[in-house]
Amino acid sequence: MIRTLIAGDQPLLRTGVRTILATQPDLVVVGEAQNRREAVEQSQNLRPDVVLVDVRPPMLEGMATIRQLVGAGRDADRPGVLMLTAIDTEDHVHAALHAGVSGILVEDCDAEELIRAVHAVARRQVVLSSGITERLITNFLATHPRLPHTGLGVLDVLTSREQEVLRLLSTGRSNAEIASHLFISDQTAKTHVRRVLNKLKLRDRVHAVVFGYENGVVVPGQRRP
Repeated sequence: MIRTLIAGDQPLLRTGVRTILATQPDLVVVGEAQNRREAVEQSQNLRPDVVLVDVRPPMLEGMATIRQLVGAGRDADRPGVLMLTAIDTEDHVHAALHAGVSGILVEDCDAEELIRAVHAVARRQVVLSSGITERLITNFLATHPRLPHTGLGVLDVLTSREQEVLRLLSTGRSNAEIASHLFISDQTAKTHVRRVLNKLKLRDRVHAVVFGYENGVVVPGQRRP
C-alpha cells in the first residue's frame, strides 16, 4: 500500500486529487495539509511514501516546503515529493529539482498520468510531465555541443525489438507503458530496457532519452506513439 499526503492551500484541488487517488486499491491518502507547517508536521507524524505538493505563486513558499519535506529524517524515511503546478517555466522546474522533488506535473494532467506519477515517485523514480521533459531536452540540445553524428548505424547492436523499446524509452515511457504498447509482460519490458541500456552503455533512462534525441530516434515535437 502506498501512503500519500496531499498538501496545498486550495481545498478544491485537494479534493480532486484525493478523489482520483481513491480509485486505486493500492493508494491511500493518510492526510491533507493546507500550509507548510501542517505539511511538514503531518509528513513527520504520518510517514507517507509520497507527498503531493500544490505549488503556486509565490514560488518561494512552495520551494521552502519541498526543501523541508526532503531535508528531514534519514534517506529511507524521506517521502518522495511530487509537485503539482500551473507554472512550468524552465527556471521553476530547475528550482524544484534543486529543492529535491522527485516529480513535477502540470495541473492540467489527466487522472491516469497522476496515478502513474505517484506510483513512480513511490519507487524513487524521477517523473516529469511530457511537455516539461521535451522542453528541457530541447533546451539542453540547443545549449550543449552535439555528439558526432553516428547515424542509425549505432543502433545495429540492438535487435529490432530492442530498437522499438529504445524508441518508446526515448519518449519517456515507463516499463509498464512499454509492455502495454508492445503486448509483452512488465518483466519482459524490464529485461529489454536493461539490455538496451547495457548495449548502448547508457547509465540510466534519462541518458536513454537524450541519446534518442541526439541520434534521431525521436525528434522534438514528435507525438508519443
